Order: sequence, then structure tokens, then C-alpha cells
Amino acid sequence: MYSQYTVNTKYPNYAYSDLPSAGLSSFGHSGRVLSCCMLARQHEETGDYERACAVLHEWWLLGEQPHLDDLNQQETAELLLRIGSLTARLGSARKLKGMYKEAAGFLSSSSTLFLLLGMHEKVAEAQSELAHCYWREGDFTAARRKLHCALASLPGTATDLRIDILVRSAAVEWSSARLHEALRILNEAAPLVAQSDNHFTCGCFHTNLATTLKNLGVAEKRVDYTDRALIEFEAALFHFESISNTQHCAIVENNIGSLLFMLGSFAEAHHHLEQAHRLFTNLGDDVRCAAGVDETRARLLLAEERYEEAERVINDAVTTLKESGHEASLAEALTTQGVVLARVGRHSDALTTLDDARLVAERCGDRETAGRAVLTQLEELFGYVKDDDRGELCARADRLLATSQHSATLERLRSCQEHVRATDEARERARAAHEEELRRAAFYDPLSGLANQALFTEHIQQAMGRSKRIADYKFAVLFLDVDRFKQINDNFGHMAGDQLLIQIARRLAACVREVDTLARLTGDKFAILLDDINDETEAIYVAQRIQGALVVPFSFEEFETFTTMSIGIALSTTGNELPEEFLRDADLAMYTAKSKGKGRHEVYDQTMRAHAVEQFKLEGDLRRAVTQQEFLLNYQPIYEMKTRRLAGFEALIRWPHPGQSGKFISPAEFIPVAEETGLIVPIGEWVLEEACRQMREWQAQYPATKHLTMSVNLSGKQLAQAELTNQIKKILRRTGFDPRLLKLEITESVMMENAEVAIEQLRALRTLGVELSIDDFGTGYSSLSYLHRFPATTLKVDRSFVNRIGEGDGNDEIIRTIVTLARNLKMKVVAEGVETEEQWQYLTTLNCEYLQGYLLSRPLNVASATEILGHYTCEDLPSATVSCVAKNI
Repeated sequence: MYSQYTVNTKYPNYAYSDLPSAGLSSFGHSGRVLSCCMLARQHEETGDYERACAVLHEWWLLGEQPHLDDLNQQETAELLLRIGSLTARLGSARKLKGMYKEAAGFLSSSSTLFLLLGMHEKVAEAQSELAHCYWREGDFTAARRKLHCALASLPGTATDLRIDILVRSAAVEWSSARLHEALRILNEAAPLVAQSDNHFTCGCFHTNLATTLKNLGVAEKRVDYTDRALIEFEAALFHFESISNTQHCAIVENNIGSLLFMLGSFAEAHHHLEQAHRLFTNLGDDVRCAAGVDETRARLLLAEERYEEAERVINDAVTTLKESGHEASLAEALTTQGVVLARVGRHSDALTTLDDARLVAERCGDRETAGRAVLTQLEELFGYVKDDDRGELCARADRLLATSQHSATLERLRSCQEHVRATDEARERARAAHEEELRRAAFYDPLSGLANQALFTEHIQQAMGRSKRIADYKFAVLFLDVDRFKQINDNFGHMAGDQLLIQIARRLAACVREVDTLARLTGDKFAILLDDINDETEAIYVAQRIQGALVVPFSFEEFETFTTMSIGIALSTTGNELPEEFLRDADLAMYTAKSKGKGRHEVYDQTMRAHAVEQFKLEGDLRRAVTQQEFLLNYQPIYEMKTRRLAGFEALIRWPHPGQSGKFISPAEFIPVAEETGLIVPIGEWVLEEACRQMREWQAQYPATKHLTMSVNLSGKQLAQAELTNQIKKILRRTGFDPRLLKLEITESVMMENAEVAIEQLRALRTLGVELSIDDFGTGYSSLSYLHRFPATTLKVDRSFVNRIGEGDGNDEIIRTIVTLARNLKMKVVAEGVETEEQWQYLTTLNCEYLQGYLLSRPLNVASATEILGHYTCEDLPSATVSCVAKNI
């Protein structure tokens, strides 16, 4: 685990002077680890991260390494966490991005060890530190993901750590210009801060809140935000002074001075900046921060037209940074020095200084500072640049913009560059680039770079023309759709979804010839025009080749995923007259492939059109059925295993076939249509009200049934409705049904489509008193990290597992695991689809609490269910044997 880390010569060799070496030898390795960690924490609490990091690194990397056998896993994880955390902070202090990758190595190992130990608070701390590394590297998406994981694994008692994580989440948001989201997060953390007595945590919170308010005040020109920012900075200063954290006090003083400078309070700004400079100077080692204060002081003096003092202050800062070797900070100071020289009229010196600033910044990978240097040259010194050098200056701006993250400085640089290009040659280049951009926007997809639908349709038109002119010329159109793309987008974010589409586009390009046309139509839909083929076997071969190319997983930064494509094929021999008709037929064939299980291909034929017409007719009939309430409900009994008594019913919808008495349209046919059209919402509302009404009627008729429950399925469309809770509340009020006897069943896959929204909706439903069941458990793709957060009371084992009991393929152990999991989570278990004595016996051995299936009873119409309830009281419900139950049903 540790051999990958080597000595880093960037750290100063003074750490041994801090170590109590005489006492360490008697402690053994574990004692030395503890002693060094304590010493490092002392330095960290005073803000001296460099010395704290050096204590651990020097001791760890220069010959005193502990061995795995000498440390237990917790000690090892603690040490790795401290080293990783301090390395990241040292990287921030020195602006050395390479140190974040080193820190991430320590932190990832620490997180893994803590996870194995079940120490969730420590896992959250390690994940938060990893997020800090990603944030500093500019990967805000990865940072958000790590912070989300940290919050998810955090115990409710860890208040200070929760505040730290929320503060970091806010920092990520304002770094990515989402200031209002940052403010929302910080406001969420405020009540926790009010309860905390940790001055360091509170100080960090107030500093971040003040920074967010300051940025919002500048962006929206709101004085109330900037005034509040000053108050928050003062609060932060109070907390840091309470623990004598000199470094953070200096940082806050510098922020206050900068804010007052921006507000025009120059005298007060000078006072705070001088105080910050004094504090940083007293720290001794933090020359970079002291020089940063000097930069602000120089700009303040420049605004007051005190040019000589401004030049002296910035010259001192540049000299100090050159001697200390802090190149990243030197680039910023040189930029400020260039501004000062330009304002006092020393244009040649200013150009040279700004060129030096740009070179140093580019060497450090700091595009922001390099952009400011070039921006200053363009805004203030462009008129003093020789004509031969103007083109080079604009080219520098182009290179910076091509690799920028579109920050405010670089956006200003873009605007300035467009303004200063006054030559005819520059205007011609801009015009040509604009025309090319318009052409690509008209005919190419901006994400994948493939042809778009307009260009693809044009190529089909050309192929149709060739088929009329050339004998035996054939072509084929393939319509491709990524399976389960919505789940990937929802679970991993739209950025991951875009990356997946880009990778898919590359693999598709490798499966076709240069003469073929590959296009991205919309979203996750692609199309291929196979030009000049012999017959349909060539199109089928390409489809099979594409499926083979998708077998290899798609890799992202921290995860891998698999996906498939449903492919429809339309041949030129169909005789269509318009390009759109080929796309329509291929699309129809694709949906046929998707309905048959996904990850396959289908060739279009006329029967598909007929089926589509039938589906269209079915949709019309379904709309009429909703309006005229043509549905009815059947009720399948659910029995309690322990007492073998009737526990309740599950309501199942049935639709009598229009015009064919005694026949029913299968739910497998009309439910998907209802889901696709949105009709499932009014249907689901009717089912819920009718089931509650019927059960309430039975309770009034047969008092012994007052304990029976009613289970009703909820669809994903219903769960997504904001008014669902109010709708159910109204139904319960209208029917008078006891909410404690109502069980709402939601499938596992529906819950995971948007887990966070589902959790909030389900919690709202639980406030009504209703029970919640996870239906078809084990068939979806839920994460166990979410399962314990769902406020469900029951797990339903899917019939696909129950039907395979006794087959010896590990299926029995899966059922045992589900039952054990439910028991550990204090949840009840219902096994559905029980059809044989063998299934009954095995589930009995597992003490499965409730059973449902054809062995016990088929779904019953109202009359049959009423007859059963009329024959039995609470005491004489079937309880002897399974066969007795089956016979009575």
C-alpha cells in the first residue's frame, strides 16, 4: 500500500527538529504514529500546514516508516488521512496541483480502510478531503459527487463535520459560478453552526458565507449583500482570533481589506491590509500570502494615484517571491507590476513585465493569471505594441481562450481581443470562422461532431436518387437508441451522459465505412446510412458488429458502465418516396427490438406498421376507457405465514375487452401504453380510490375484517407528481379508509430512477400513516446505500426468484439473503408468485412473513372475495394447511 509513495524534495527538511525523537523510540511504531499525528495536528490548528505536513512526510518518507504488521488498520487509516489532508492543504498553500494527486492516493487508501472498518464518520471525512483535491484541480463534478457521498455516509451526530462538508459544497458551487446555490447550501448549514462551539469550523463557515455574499454583491450590484459580507468576515475573524489561528486571521483581514477597497473605503482598507501583511510576515514561512496582500495594497495605492508607493510595494513583493521560488504567486505579482508600470507610462517595461508574467503563469499551468497578463496588454498597451507583434499578441489570446474554462477574466480577454482586431485580415478570418461555425451548427451535432438530422436526411435523399439512376443499387437506414440511457443520466449526471454519448459515437464510427454516414439525431438516438450494399445481410452484419463493440465497458473517472443499443433497420427495397419515411420505418423497427428485450436488432416489415396501428387504436380505446371508467379490480389474497390467516388483498386492475364479453385485455398490453401516454396517472388514482372504497365497504359489512390491509401499486409517473400526497389524503378522507391499512407498492427500478426525489416523496407519504412496500425487489439495480434511506416497511420478493426455488442455481440463497436483509432493516417480507408445495415449504423454513400466489388463491372478483369474507370470521379464517387454504379459496 505504501511503496508507491517516495520522498518529495519539495518539502523542507526541518521536520526532525519538531519530533520528540528521544521519546519516540520507546513507544514502538504505533506510539510513534500517534505522537507524530498529535504534533502535526498542533501545527495544523495554528494554521501552519506546511510544518504540519512536513512532520508527517519527513518522518514517513525519510526512513522511519512503520510496517503494516506494526499498525492496526485503524491506525494506518488515521495516518493516511492526516497525510493526505495536510498534503492537499500544502498544495493549496503553494498552488502546486501535482500535490493533489499525491494527496488523493493517501485519501483513497484511507477511505477504503475506514469503509472496511465501518467507521462512517471517518469515511465521510476522507471523502470530503478527496472532494477538496478535485475542487482545487477544477473538477467540480467529481468534487460534488464526493461531497454527496460524504454526506450520505455521515452519522447524524457529526455536526462539525457536516458543517465542514456543507461549507466545501458551497465553495465548489461559487467556484463554478453557481452563487445562489452556494448561498442556499450555507443557509442550510447556518442552524448547525449556531449549535457548534468549534471556533475553527465556525470561522470557515463565516469566511465562505462572506465570500459568497461578496461575489453575489459584485455580480448583482447589491449593497445589502456586500454589507452583510463585511459582518460575516468580522464574525469569522472573531472565531479565528479565539483559537489564535494566525494564518486564517490574516486571510480574513486580507479579504476585509479587499472588500473595503472595492467599496471605496480606502482608509479602512489600508488598515486591514496592513494588519494582514503584519500577520503573514509574523508567520515567517508564508511569504506567498504576504506578497498577495502587497498586490492588493499596490492596486489600492494605484487607485489613489499614489504611484511611487504602489511601485515600491509591488517591487518588494516581486523581489520576495523571486527569492522564495513561489512561481504561481510570482506570476500574479508580475501582472500587477505590469499594470502599475503601464499606468505610470513605462510602456516598454510594462510589456516586458507582462510577458514575464504570462510565461511564468503558463509554466505553472495558471491560465487565469496568464489571461490577465494578456488582457492588460490588449486593454492598456495594444497601441504601444509594434505592428509586427500585434498578430502574435492576438494569437496568444487565441491559445489561452482555446484551453480556458471560460472564467470571467478570460471572457473579458475574449471581448477585448475581438475589439482590438481592426485589420482587414483579422476581420476576414473572423468572417470565415463565423461561416464555418454556422455551417457546422446547421449540419453537425455540437457534442459528438457527427452529422445531424438535417445533413443525414439530405444524404438519404441523395441515396434515393442514386437508387433510381443505378440498377441494383441498394442502401439501408439503421436507427439506434441507447438502452437505459435515462438511468445513466439520472444516476451519474448529464456530464457523464454526454461523455458516454461521445464514447458511443467513437465506437459507432469504427463500425462503419468512410462512404457511410453516421449521425446523431437527438438525445441518445443515432442513425447510420449504409451506402451501396448487396442485401439485408450486410445491414444485419453491421448491427451485430455494433452490438459486439458495446460489449466492452465504458470507462469514466471513477466508474465503469455497460450499455446496449436497440437497432431498427429499414431497407431501400421498401419503396418509400421520402427520406423521412425511411427514418420512420427504422424507428418503428427499433421500438420493436426494444419491446422484445433491448440490446438487439430488427428489420422493418409491414407487420410492424400493422402493430403500430393496433397500438394507436389501443391508445384511443384506453382513453375512452379512462373517460367511461370501463376498468374493474380483482383482489388477490395475501396470507400471513405464522398464523396462516388472511392478512389482506392486493388490488389488480382488469380491463374488459370492448365488444367481446368475458374477455379481458392483458395488463401487459395496456399498462405500457398507459405509462407512455401519461394515462397511468388517472388510472392509478381510480384504482387507489376504488380499492379503498371496496375495502371500507367490506369492513362495514364484516367487522371481523377491520384488520385486513389493501395493497395498491403506484407507477413512476404517479410518484413523480408533486401533488401525490394531497391526492391520497383526499381519497382517504372521501372513502373513510384507515391509512394504516393501506400499503402502497412501488417497484425498485421506479424508486431508483430519481432516488433523491423518491425519498422525499415517500417520506411525505409516510406522514399520512400509510405503509410502503418495495415491489419486485431484487430485479432492479438499487444501491444498498439508498435502500436504508427509503422509508419502506415491506420488501416483496419478485416471483421470478420464487418460481426458481429448488433449481440449484444459487437462487435459493438470493431469497435467503433478501429475507435476512429485510429482517436486519426491520422490514416485513412478502413472497409473491407462490405456486407449488416446494416453494411453500422452502419459504416456511425462512420464516417469510407473508405469502401470495396461485397456490393460495388466484386474483378474485368482488363477488368471490365477498363470499370468502362472508364465510370466515377473524377466528375461522383458513389456518390449518396450505391445501386447506387452497381448497377454501
